[in-house]
Amino acid sequence: MGQATDQYPRFEHGSPSAQYQQISNFSVNYLEGLLVNLIHMELPDNRLEKDSEVYVDLQQRLHQRERTVRHAFQFQIEKRFSEFRLIRRSRLNANRSSDWQSLGLAGQNPSRVLSRIEDISEKYTKQFEPRLDTLTQRLKLLVHRSDQSKDDNPLSPENLCNAFLSSVDALKLTGLQTCQLFELFDFILESQLDNFYIQIDLGMYYLDILPELTDPELFAPPSEETLEMEPVKVEQAAEEPATYAAKDAEIDDQQVEAEPEIDFDDEITLVQSTPSQPQAEHHAELEVEIEGAATARFAEIPTVLAEENTRVDAESLQIAVD
Repeated sequence: MGQATDQYPRFEHGSPSAQYQQISNFSVNYLEGLLVNLIHMELPDNRLEKDSEVYVDLQQRLHQRERTVRHAFQFQIEKRFSEFRLIRRSRLNANRSSDWQSLGLAGQNPSRVLSRIEDISEKYTKQFEPRLDTLTQRLKLLVHRSDQSKDDNPLSPENLCNAFLSSVDALKLTGLQTCQLFELFDFILESQLDNFYIQIDLGMYYLDILPELTDPELFAPPSEETLEMEPVKVEQAAEEPATYAAKDAEIDDQQVEAEPEIDFDDEITLVQSTPSQPQAEHHAELEVEIEGAATARFAEIPTVLAEENTRVDAESLQIAVD
């Protein structure tokens, strides 16, 4: 059983179709991240050291075509979710076809590659069988399927392997290279597939989709071993307070050195936004002067208008006399 986790997708409540699409989107994004990890991870010395050069070369080839591979992998996962929604009993066996061209095995020894895929699929299907059964039931509830087939779960290990195989078809690998690439894929599944299934399980549980099917162990408190490890971490941190203080001081010094100089405009803005006491008094005096000048100016307006009117009347009278 997987360890308890408080990290799970916060799906929004909605129609079954909307919830199904949210699960599909989350799965595509998560599995794409899994593929990115495969491309960029450091090879584990204890497992793949023997043929490390081979695996590094395969990673480099993946990296060169990363965008193409990632898009193809996304498409394959989305395709399987779409087929699961639309599938009918009459098509189940047809979709189980092991046509080697549709799986990206052109120019290879299909039996060798398919045998490797079968080994990986069986291993993880047995390991996660209860959780896969739960996932299949919940997905069928969302798409209103009542058949008893378990073969077309879009997130089954077999479908993930086939999606990966189709996505790397553009690399034009030999059968041997493809089998070696699946060693890397197997390593990624071993380290991350359990957490993926747990997150999907908890996400659907909180959507209230057959919540009784969720394993109660996922909500178990931390084990005693985990609790015993925490004080050790605290003690280790307490042993070197001077080191942490020195590191903080170093970071502060770097921040001070990296602080940019304030230009003239910035300085003016700062002064205006936070004036000192003398500046505030000066501003107040200026405001009084401006207000007094404006008042005096407005007071002169009636006198000016009266004088202008007298002048206009005198000119009009002179014109009439003439």
